[in-house]
Amino acid sequence: MDDDAGRLRLRIFAFVALSLFGALVARLWYLQGIETEVLQAEALTNVLEPVFEEAPRGRILDRNGRVLVDNEVVQVVTVDRNVVASMGDEERFDLYHRLAVAISRSGRLTKVTSIEQEVADPAYGPFDDVAVAVGVDPGLLVFLGERPELFPGVRVVQRTVRSYPYGNLAAHLLGYVGPITRSEWEAANAVIDFAEPGAKTYQLNDEIGKTGVERIFEDELRGVPGVRFLEVDNRGEVIRERVELGREPRPGNDVWLTIDVDLQARAEAELAGGLDRARDRVADAGEPRFAAEAGSVVAIDPRDGGVLAMASFPTYDPSEFINGISTAQFELLTSPDNYSPILNRAIQGNYAPGSTFKVVTALAAVTQGVLGPDSELGDVDTRLPDAGVYVYPFCEDEFEAADTCLFESPRKGLPEASFDLAEAITVSSDVYFYRLGGEGFWRRPAGPDGDEGIQATARSLGLGAGSGVQLPYERAGVVPDRD
Repeated sequence: MDDDAGRLRLRIFAFVALSLFGALVARLWYLQGIETEVLQAEALTNVLEPVFEEAPRGRILDRNGRVLVDNEVVQVVTVDRNVVASMGDEERFDLYHRLAVAISRSGRLTKVTSIEQEVADPAYGPFDDVAVAVGVDPGLLVFLGERPELFPGVRVVQRTVRSYPYGNLAAHLLGYVGPITRSEWEAANAVIDFAEPGAKTYQLNDEIGKTGVERIFEDELRGVPGVRFLEVDNRGEVIRERVELGREPRPGNDVWLTIDVDLQARAEAELAGGLDRARDRVADAGEPRFAAEAGSVVAIDPRDGGVLAMASFPTYDPSEFINGISTAQFELLTSPDNYSPILNRAIQGNYAPGSTFKVVTALAAVTQGVLGPDSELGDVDTRLPDAGVYVYPFCEDEFEAADTCLFESPRKGLPEASFDLAEAITVSSDVYFYRLGGEGFWRRPAGPDGDEGIQATARSLGLGAGSGVQLPYERAGVVPDRD
C-alpha cells in the first residue's frame, strides 16, 4: 500500500514538472516568435515625441546684490493639443466655451476665440500643453481638478514668469522678454551644438530677451530646457512616457550689473522732475514753448567706466509684456507722437551736442595751434570780443552773408564783452567759439586721412563711434564734415 502511494506521488510530481517545463518552453517560443514580431513592429511604428519645458531664467542684480529682475511662480491653464485634436468640432467648441467661462469667472476675462487661436498656433508641437491663461487664481486648480470629465486635456500647472521688485525702475536698461519670432528662432538655433548635453535649444513657443540686459545676456540668463519623451504609435496615440529618458529643466545664470539701484532711482526722479520744471517755465515773448517732453541721464564711475545709472524718459512698465501685449499697446509704446516710451534715449538717439561740443573745439584749438603764441587769434589768455553777433569774414557776397554767414547768440543785445578761453567756456560764449571754428579751422585744408582739425579731435574722444556699453541697438552718432 505504501509503495502504491509513493508511486502515485512520483507520477504527480513528474506530471507537474513536465507541465511547468512545457509552459516555460511555450513562453520562450512566444517571446522569441510572436512577441518578438510584435516588439519589432512596435519598434518600427512607434516614435518618441519630445515635449520641452522652458527653464527659469537667471536673475538680474545690481552691484550690491539687490534683485532687479526675478522669477515668480504663477498658475497657468494649459490645454493638451493631442487630446483636443481627437475631438469633433462641436465637442471641442463646447470644451473651449466651458473653459473660457471658468477662467473668466475666476477673475481673468477670456474669450473662446483667444483659446482657439492659442491652441491652433503652429509654433506648438502636436503633443504640447498650450498655455491659454497665465497668472490665474489658484482656486481654479481645484475647480478644474474636480471636473475632469468636463475639461478633458485641461490642466493647471505652475510656471515661472518675470517679476520686477522695483516696478518700472531701469526698464530701458533691463529690457523685457517676449515670444520668439521665427527669424530669432532660426538665428539662435543656428549657433547651438545640439549634440551637447546641456544645449540651450529653442522652440517656437519659447520666450527670448528682446531688449536691454535681457537680450544682450540672453546666453547667460537662459537656462537648459527640460524635456519629456512620449512614446507614440502610428495612430498618434500616446502609449507611455519614457521617464528614464527625460531631463529636468536647469535654471539660467544670474547676471550682476554695475548699476546702483538707489542712484538709478534718484536719476529717474530727478530727470522726470527736471522735465516737469522745464515745461512749467514761462517762455520769453516771441520764443516757442519749451517742450521738454523727453530726456536721459547717465552716471558713470570715472575710475573704471562702470555705468552707475542710466535713465530715459518717458519710460514704460516691462511687466506689461508678461502675459503678452496687444498691438495697440505696443504701437503706443513706439509711437513718436507719444514720444516713444520704449526708446532708450541714452543710447538709441542721435542729438546735437549743443554747447557741450565747445570743449571739443577748445581742445582742438589748443592742441592744433589755432590758439597759441604764433596764432592770429592769440593764445588761451587772449580776450576776444563778443557782441552777440558774428559774421563769418570769408563770405563772398552779401546774399551769402545774409543767408548763411550771420550768426546770432543769446548775448545779442547785451553790452559787448570779451573773454579768454577759460571764461568763454565758463559763460558758454557762442561768438568766441564761432571765431575758433570759422577763422581758425574752416580755411584749413583737410589732413591726409581726410579728417579736419575739429573732427579729428572729436573722433579721438570717441564721438561718432559706439560707447562700448553692453546694450543692444546703440546708435554710434555722427561727426559731420564740410561735405
